[in-house]
Amino acid sequence: MTMQSKKENTHSIGNFFTDIASCTAGGLLGTVIALFAMVAIMYLNSMNSLTSADFSGSSLLIILFILSFSSNFSAVYFLTKYNKKKYVYTKQTLQAVFFLNIFLFITVLPFYLLSSTQSFTLTIAGIHLFLSASGSALFAEIFAGVKYAIGGVIGVTLSQTLLILIYIGIGAPSSNTMVTVLFTPFIWMMLPIVILATEQLYFAFNSKIFK
Repeated sequence: MTMQSKKENTHSIGNFFTDIASCTAGGLLGTVIALFAMVAIMYLNSMNSLTSADFSGSSLLIILFILSFSSNFSAVYFLTKYNKKKYVYTKQTLQAVFFLNIFLFITVLPFYLLSSTQSFTLTIAGIHLFLSASGSALFAEIFAGVKYAIGGVIGVTLSQTLLILIYIGIGAPSSNTMVTVLFTPFIWMMLPIVILATEQLYFAFNSKIFK
């Protein structure tokens, strides 16, 4: 192995852990903000416990909007901030993430309003969180350039398939609101792991193109 390839490998490993830490931190920050919103709602409504029945209607909509928007925006912001070599179009990426999350919330809003059961509402919430997170991650990969776009699309698809299976496996759609809220950091922890692993495999199979 040449000195240059060793440096590239070390840099790749460093980016791997940096990207995971950045995305996880963003997911955690968004979750903490959402939890503060939940506590504020409890305080305003004189609640004493966190149950699925406590958070429904407008309260749940507020929490889910804050959760999805703050987690996705924070994760992508940290990602672009600490891996500037790959994510060079920070402003454009963040603008895309901002408008995507607004658009998705408006799109799923009728489903939230028409939902008649807590289980169905949380199922919609899960789909909303997955789509907003994967869409945000996908924009980051696309704005990183053609070199990363294909690997990013494959990585996002694989990670979301895996996460949905886990989400259904733990029975989250029929569980309470807290399970759905606390699943968000896990989404952002898994996304970069699968994306970066897929990216490395993609580069390995196309080594003649990406020297």
